[in-house]
Amino acid sequence: MYPVLTAFGAGNTCILKPSEFTPATNKICRNIIEDVFAPEEIAVCEGGIDVAQYLLNMEFDHIFFTGSTKVGKIVMEKAAVNLSSVSLELGGKSPVVVDEKCDARAAAQKIAWGKLVNSGQTCIAPDYLLVKGDIDKFATCMIEAIKKLYPEENWKENKNYSTIITTKHTERLKAMLDDATSKGAKVYYGGQIDIDSRIVAPTILTEVSNGMTIMQEEIFGPLLPLLKCDNTEEVIQYINGQEHALSMYIFSRDKDFIRSLSNQTYSGGICINDTLIHAGHPRLPLGGVGKSGIGKYHGRYGFEEFSHLRSVVKRNFDPGTTFFYPPYNIKKEGIVSALLKNFSKLF
Repeated sequence: MYPVLTAFGAGNTCILKPSEFTPATNKICRNIIEDVFAPEEIAVCEGGIDVAQYLLNMEFDHIFFTGSTKVGKIVMEKAAVNLSSVSLELGGKSPVVVDEKCDARAAAQKIAWGKLVNSGQTCIAPDYLLVKGDIDKFATCMIEAIKKLYPEENWKENKNYSTIITTKHTERLKAMLDDATSKGAKVYYGGQIDIDSRIVAPTILTEVSNGMTIMQEEIFGPLLPLLKCDNTEEVIQYINGQEHALSMYIFSRDKDFIRSLSNQTYSGGICINDTLIHAGHPRLPLGGVGKSGIGKYHGRYGFEEFSHLRSVVKRNFDPGTTFFYPPYNIKKEGIVSALLKNFSKLF
């Protein structure tokens, strides 16, 4: 709804194609839009892959897509046929870096909240943790934070905890967890998965490695790998060895550490000593870099993203630019030489 209203505010008519996996949410969106807008202003077009392909074959001025990198490539390829500009909000593996100088309990609570909003099914969810210091101590703080946020650990009955969007996505998370444990990862907490009810319990993993699927793909669920790093250089090297993420989270009281990570790594956005809240700031752009997305939106940045900033020059008199018209004679050459000579004296 945010990009739709931003696009309309920038003077566009638009079509909203929501996910076929969220029919109840789509119904609410449709009711609101049809109550407020005429169909020729904003139209809602529901359906599956066939509808998406039909729309992508049309000649739009601009296409905004939020979802996976895999589908984002398809959208961009289709848009290229008509030279339509695109905004792609894709996500990726957003790292969290925890410094030994931070307040571990406060950091753990904020990370647990950010990770478990909608059971980790947000594009800016913390994907994995890089811990400087005692990883077991911080894992214990994470468990305490999870139990504080969700004291009722019967995840099926817990009304504050979300299900996974589809059975297929639940099975994907189970396969990811099974792959990790089969390759040596330790389930430090959680690990319960119920396919039928689409429940994946908050799960903390340690002893993970890059050869595991969970460290290669965006998790988009409540599984949280923890990795130990011994120094700042190791943290920076690890983050720069991955694809650029949509967000990066830094928990530290050390200004030099924060500055080093901010200046020597890439990500769509950075949030320091909290999670998710940067995406809700009305005066900050939201968008990725590299494989985490193209373009920025939110606030004025969204208005400009969905606009064509057109330059207009109106000439009411001749300010002397005809001097640069041919023919180029000796008089003009002398004037230019003198100007260049005087200009060079300034340096």
